[in-house]
Amino acid sequence: MDNLERELLILENKVRFIMNVVEGKIIVSNRRRADLVLELKEKGFTPFPKKTKIVEVSVAGSTDVPEETEENSDTSTSQGVRASDYEHLLSMPRSLLKKFKLTTTISTSNMHLFD
Repeated sequence: MDNLERELLILENKVRFIMNVVEGKIIVSNRRRADLVLELKEKGFTPFPKKTKIVEVSVAGSTDVPEETEENSDTSTSQGVRASDYEHLLSMPRSLLKKFKLTTTISTSNMHLFD
């Protein structure tokens, strides 16, 4: 995928995620990360899996199965989704999400004053 297309898709996902949080369709506070990851998958957010680095192990008698490095290992949910696949959304500061929610609430309140 072209780099610009990838960046555009990430931005579209971020906007959609923020709007879902602001509208109360996705709750991020007081939730387990694994549950949030499953919800993101169910709602059709695009995962961006990180490329894992493989370390070859050459020990006498060992199998030829490469091992993942610790920095790239990630706990996956029961449905095979990794939290790191949605890091572009999960790494957004909660304070930023609260600010968007507050701004939207204020804008909506102001619109009702002028009706």
